[in-house]
Amino acid sequence: MREEIRDRVERLRALPAEHPRLARVRSAAERYRLTRGNHLSAAVAFYTVIASVPLLMVVFAVLGLLLFWRSPSGQDLAVAVGALMPPGMLAAVTPVLDTVVARGGSLVGIGAVGALWAGATWTAYLREALSAQYLLPPEKMTSPRRFLWDLGALGILGTAVLGSLAVTAVVTGLAGVTLELLGLRDAVGGLIVLRVVGSAVVLALDWAVLCFVLARLPRVPVPVRRVVVPAAAGAAALELLKIGTALTVGAVSDTAGGAVFGAVLATLFFLFVLSRILVVCAAWIATDGSAGFHNTVAAQALVGADGTETSTGHTA
Repeated sequence: MREEIRDRVERLRALPAEHPRLARVRSAAERYRLTRGNHLSAAVAFYTVIASVPLLMVVFAVLGLLLFWRSPSGQDLAVAVGALMPPGMLAAVTPVLDTVVARGGSLVGIGAVGALWAGATWTAYLREALSAQYLLPPEKMTSPRRFLWDLGALGILGTAVLGSLAVTAVVTGLAGVTLELLGLRDAVGGLIVLRVVGSAVVLALDWAVLCFVLARLPRVPVPVRRVVVPAAAGAAALELLKIGTALTVGAVSDTAGGAVFGAVLATLFFLFVLSRILVVCAAWIATDGSAGFHNTVAAQALVGADGTETSTGHTA
């Protein structure tokens, strides 16, 4: 019996050598563990919560203007945002919606300054979590140019997220209005076609956002061709996460604990898993066996270890 168990263990250990994909998975998992990926993901999720309130205020205000071309009412925003979020999670952002309606005009002014600062800080923490997968040392100080780069990255991400939210609203909560505008309200299968096309567009936007995050945020040049497949896998995982979160919240919303804490716990769970998806994708890319890419990453790590400011390949 012992010999049989030993033989099976040896065969399992030999699998990565026989199957390169398994070796790659093991290498990525080891890199994730070595860099304490769970801790980094938790930190990113925490700072996402901190930065989300001012950012959501501005996002909802802009979303209302984009969808309604005027200052939206509370009911307008509740319908639009409710169409974007999994059932039960709307309660977690209801206070933010109330603030947007009450102070919508000021959010575009002085409120946006706080949102930009919080967003740039969040971008910096996300960049450090992704850069850690390439074994780069933490940055000791953020330069003004780096801060401006973070603001630019935040703007690109915000534009893509707004586009994704707008498309989701058009094909879900505002589907009737959209079909009416297109003259397809009475067409057979019009709603199905709208949902399919909208889902494809949202998936493409998610993929584009992940490509940008994985290729441009780390402090090491990452060729776009190396992030295409991991970003596609991450986008698919994100959509599955949305569906899973919606099903979970719907299942526990009728319980006493779910009614009180369901929305908050679901939001925290969603953010933590999303952060893990990003860090896992970065670990997969960082363990690419390509010699040229490996040498570039190693050189960047040595430069960072000497205490010199590293280059991102696009902005310092």
